[in-house]
Amino acid sequence: MRVFLTTCAVLGLLGTAAFLIHEKRTHEAAPEPFFRKDLASYGFPTTSDGQIMGNSTDVAFLSDDLVLVSVNTRTFGPVERADTDAPLSKLVLFDLSTKAVVRTAELPAEKRHESVKSLNDGRFALFNEAGVNFCTQML
Repeated sequence: MRVFLTTCAVLGLLGTAAFLIHEKRTHEAAPEPFFRKDLASYGFPTTSDGQIMGNSTDVAFLSDDLVLVSVNTRTFGPVERADTDAPLSKLVLFDLSTKAVVRTAELPAEKRHESVKSLNDGRFALFNEAGVNFCTQML
């Protein structure tokens, strides 16, 4: 019985040590952000001021270096249609190689997730009340 308890204690200590080593390596290997940009200046809400907010913000990778963010939010009032494009969405095109904003635009976009989708050729599709629009990186 004593051998069994000693074996269990040793195995427990080895398991704990392995877990602690793994946790230390995982914590040390946590990646640092490559690029960070505050989207509040592009209309991304940071507070709701007591109102009900809808957030359908999307991110689309147009290429290895170009990332399109569509800040697509709305505040709900007493009676509104659910399928509206208002207010306009703010599209922000980032170039990761230069870590800069390349272009911005305000366009109507359906207030739902995935209303902006990247295509294979660097363009993107934008869904709104008018239908599906195929857009270039020029916005």
